[in-house]
Amino acid sequence: MFFATYKASIKTLLRSLLVWLAFALAVGVVIYNTMRISHGYVEMLPGGGVSGMIWDTDPRYVLGYDRYIGLMYNLNGKVMLYAMPLFTVITAMVMMIRTHDDNFFEIEKAGGVSTATYFWGRIAALVTVNFVVLAVLAYLNVDLYYFTRGGLKDFTTMEFFRDSFVRVGRVLLFCMLPGMLFYLALTVAISSLIKNGIAGGVVGLAMVLVNYMCATVLMLRIPEFVGSFLDPSPQNLYNYWGFFDTEWSVYHPIMNAFTTKTMILCICIILGTSAVLGGVSLLVTKKRTR
Repeated sequence: MFFATYKASIKTLLRSLLVWLAFALAVGVVIYNTMRISHGYVEMLPGGGVSGMIWDTDPRYVLGYDRYIGLMYNLNGKVMLYAMPLFTVITAMVMMIRTHDDNFFEIEKAGGVSTATYFWGRIAALVTVNFVVLAVLAYLNVDLYYFTRGGLKDFTTMEFFRDSFVRVGRVLLFCMLPGMLFYLALTVAISSLIKNGIAGGVVGLAMVLVNYMCATVLMLRIPEFVGSFLDPSPQNLYNYWGFFDTEWSVYHPIMNAFTTKTMILCICIILGTSAVLGGVSLLVTKKRTR
């Protein structure tokens, strides 16, 4: 029963035009963020003079190893600032619209599907689709930037793919996945409580907007505790895993603000909040009478 519900839920998402439009938007945003100017350095002349700035869209730009490592912790701004959260909220909204407005719950319950099977089958489908898209966007950002900026002269193509697979994978699992689960759990929980998928989507989109404003316009006004532990996608977490296994993991100034213990605490808060929201959704689903 679980796999039947899971497969039906996957089909529901893949057949939705809105989901595909959200995917296209997310890919477009990531490509735009990747291809625009985001880094530069001053070119020094042999005689000691300065010729001007060399931006990373200039053919003369030379990608450095430090900038390559920077791609990992910049995944927060390039992917998780709003591109992926928007996709997550929209997919959850589509699923909850089918659950409440199209009476999918009653139809499957009449067919003998238990409430727990129905709920976890839907959640598993949402997590699967969103994680695949999350991985696509993360690797797309790093790979596209790397190759359009000429790559590292000391790296062969295979060395780059092996190294970036591990580095991006760490950020993906320990930073991006918890944030994605939070937006998913929030949208599903609000939709379940209000019994309306669109309402849940509106609240989820509002959360994306609030997080975007806090990370940009209000960045300097947000207390450090809020930015480090109450943000679904805290930059300190990306800094920790982005610099992981490099010389900068110890000596870089920004690493002083985030220890291993606080990193673990941060992840636990995000996952714990998501679990509580998921528990609320399951409880409301079990009590559902219509």
